[in-house]
Amino acid sequence: RIRVLDARLVVDDRLTGTVWGAPQADIVLTKERGELRGSFFARLDMGTSNTTVNGAATWRPNADVIHVESEFSGLNLERVAAKLPAFKGFEGARLRLQGRADLTLSIRGFVQRATFELRAGAGRLAYDHLWPEGLPVTSARLDGWFDGETERLEIEHFTADIGGPALTGHAAAIRLGDRVSIDGTVRLDRIS
Repeated sequence: RIRVLDARLVVDDRLTGTVWGAPQADIVLTKERGELRGSFFARLDMGTSNTTVNGAATWRPNADVIHVESEFSGLNLERVAAKLPAFKGFEGARLRLQGRADLTLSIRGFVQRATFELRAGAGRLAYDHLWPEGLPVTSARLDGWFDGETERLEIEHFTADIGGPALTGHAAAIRLGDRVSIDGTVRLDRIS
């Protein structure tokens, strides 16, 4: 058993070219029944937000995948979009997220499969070409999965309360060469 408690952690993500900082991190590594297991907690440096993430990762020697189960809160989606190219489409989402994500990663760090449940409280969607003033969001929920082999993102359920009216829907996106094909349905309820 190896324990690293109350440490300052810096992760240099060479796949994305991003450096992540955690002014407080706890990591515990154990080996049980031939499996390496790590549990973790970190308070991330994400500017003005108080972001925490915790969970566990498992790996079997000679396996080519790592399984990660995580929970997080206070994640500033706009800041993540500014740092990670894959999330660039969310740059106008001024929302703080909480939720969970379960990942299967290749040992090289690529996401092979992911499932996620995301929740957000009050915030604003600021996309100039649709809502120059920004669209207020009272709350939002998003559940879905991603398959890295087919590069398919499935939004199984989406809801957003936009101060009275409610949006609900589902969607799928898949990469086709250098393009992305998106198909979905959105419904607007409670219009007064």
